[in-house]
Amino acid sequence: MKYQNPKLRQALAAAYVVGTLRGPARRRFERLLQKDAALAKELRYWERRLAPLQRSFTPVAPREIVWTGIEQRINAARAVALPRARSVLEDRGPLRFWRGWAVAASLLTVALGYGLWLQAQQAPQVIEQVRTVQVLQPMPYVAMLQPNAPAQWIVLVAPARRSLKVSASGAYPIDLNTQSLQIWVLDDAGQPHPMGLMPDGGGSVELPLPDMKMPQAPVIAVSVEPKGGSPTGLPTGPVVSTAPLLQL
Repeated sequence: MKYQNPKLRQALAAAYVVGTLRGPARRRFERLLQKDAALAKELRYWERRLAPLQRSFTPVAPREIVWTGIEQRINAARAVALPRARSVLEDRGPLRFWRGWAVAASLLTVALGYGLWLQAQQAPQVIEQVRTVQVLQPMPYVAMLQPNAPAQWIVLVAPARRSLKVSASGAYPIDLNTQSLQIWVLDDAGQPHPMGLMPDGGGSVELPLPDMKMPQAPVIAVSVEPKGGSPTGLPTGPVVSTAPLLQL
């Protein structure tokens, strides 16, 4: 990836702040932060820029598989082998040492025999093995749109969840009584597909993703339409901003 591309650096920093940059892409970004001071400055800008938007997010309870994974990691961390305690008999000469081991071996034999006897008295147990299968899901897309106006939009497309989320900062100068801002995605042939309406006056909105296959090189666009959206299914007003959707 060309990390010196200004739009890509902005999109990656914004996605890192909102938490959609995950897996290897997030780790590569963190390594790049350690040696790229300009990128670290870009990240701090987005932290200040996006902090007010967190108040508009709705908390989502994690899935059961997340809690299961956390418990497995905690249990694995606790399973640490303890060092063997030093026997006081080791300091009392060879004779006492071997006598101590003989007594310990005798006790162990008795305990083992008793345990086997108890095991034989119990009914057989059925052991069920639970296997966790990780399903690979398509990575999300992100785009940042900056129209020639005091407004800025970040679009997050999650194909796995079939959802599209828009976070708006600032307001675009339109007549809210008669006009709306509509989101479109352009496929590889340049054909626009309606995605939904921008939130009025800032904030965020989550929209269902239309039933369509994501293009190889998708582009997001915003146009000014009559109130409620385009009546024709195609853009009818001016397009105020476009940006490529970058896969994280």
